[in-house]
Amino acid sequence: MTRLTQAALVALLLFASPALAQPPATVGGEDAPADHAPPPMPANVAELDAALDSHDYATLDAQHATLHTVDQALPFMSWERARLLDGGGLYLSLLYMNDLWRLAKAVPPTEPNAAGEIDALKGSAVLIGLYSYELIALDGAKCADVAAPARWSDQLAQSPVWAHASEIPAAQRAKMIDMIMIQETQTASRRGRDDLLCRGGKTPSAAAAQAGPGQARPDVQSGPGIAGAAFALPPPPRDQTLFVDLMVWGPKQSKLRDGMRAELAKLLKLDTPKAAGKR
Repeated sequence: MTRLTQAALVALLLFASPALAQPPATVGGEDAPADHAPPPMPANVAELDAALDSHDYATLDAQHATLHTVDQALPFMSWERARLLDGGGLYLSLLYMNDLWRLAKAVPPTEPNAAGEIDALKGSAVLIGLYSYELIALDGAKCADVAAPARWSDQLAQSPVWAHASEIPAAQRAKMIDMIMIQETQTASRRGRDDLLCRGGKTPSAAAAQAGPGQARPDVQSGPGIAGAAFALPPPPRDQTLFVDLMVWGPKQSKLRDGMRAELAKLLKLDTPKAAGKR
């Protein structure tokens, strides 16, 4: 990777705090840049924001499908990360997770420090996978159709990130749980009702059920490079009442959040970890 790409890589890994990832300190024998400024935002950021605000996921998928190189993908990933930290929902979380994984697969194994960069990217994909799990469970409490979040849980379970999770040392996996739980509480007040999460409890085909943001379906041609093709969105249900009242979902979400540490520990095959600072 070039020096510029290394700086972008460091920034992309800093999801919740600098401790989330420890990318290689040097590239080609040079010190990595000290400033962790994210990669520049894409030139069409206003268009992307407008599509996100209007829940126009088809337009976002079409834009994502045009990314065929690392240099093209990095600005888009910078946008994904920024909007996710600002309270973005499941669409962004899954998209960012998949793109981190693809970026790891795109690192040439013969480059200096390739192994460390690949591990850092894959570890960050696991981290965003944990965050996605939290979003499905906690924001899924707002859904009128309880089958809808379950569909996304089934899809997330098929991600290759979980196979890599078992390669991460147990102490680091426990630390990841602490960090991602902090991140969820920091974005909770900024996360709105997630229409994508709460619709499409039943999908028109098994292939669509297994596809995710930026992931190719068997019947969709995938473009070259690190970024994938189309994402088959579930159709809107005939009943447009997607969400339950705050009086219903609020207590349910609080109870789910109380048990989330144990759920994440089970997902990562750990004994139930204690929160940081507790004995």
